[in-house]
Amino acid sequence: MHYTTEVLDRSTGDLKEVSLGNWITVTELGERYGVGNKKVRSILHHMGLLQSEGKHGRYRLTANAVEQGLGIRHDKPKKSKYPFDVIGPEGQRLIALAWDEAVTDLERERLNDPQARSADAALQEFQALLPSPMTTQEEVCWLTSRFPDLTYQQIADLLGVQRPLVSRYANLQKKQIAFRASQKVSV
Repeated sequence: MHYTTEVLDRSTGDLKEVSLGNWITVTELGERYGVGNKKVRSILHHMGLLQSEGKHGRYRLTANAVEQGLGIRHDKPKKSKYPFDVIGPEGQRLIALAWDEAVTDLERERLNDPQARSADAALQEFQALLPSPMTTQEEVCWLTSRFPDLTYQQIADLLGVQRPLVSRYANLQKKQIAFRASQKVSV
């Protein structure tokens, strides 16, 4: 989206429109680099541009990034019920410079643990058999049922989401399993 601002020309008294450049959403940035929503947010979080906020662990621009003019937070958008952020031209330039190194570093950290590495390989192998991608909730449930020794933090790191989200989905799965078990007993 092309952002502009109006500036008063003091010599004529007219308002002039000045271009601020092309600003894109975090999702559009991910599309530019060929990665999905979770992965782009995980990479930008690793770079230090995004931080986790709220009980759901939504990734948002840091105050420091906004102060430096790298992006803008839209906390109460008029046409969308969810807040979102946009990355400015300078932010896009800095991200482009650090992207490859951040991706490599994140992958190295993510798969440093042998148990996490084998869980990730098994998940990728399973997902290759499916006709459509799994949701985050499905991924969490699959990992917790097949790799019960993984911690919630390890699962969060593997999936590129925040630990509270993993905890929420895992607890929901436990409740559903308990409910099904109670239904079998009563019948």
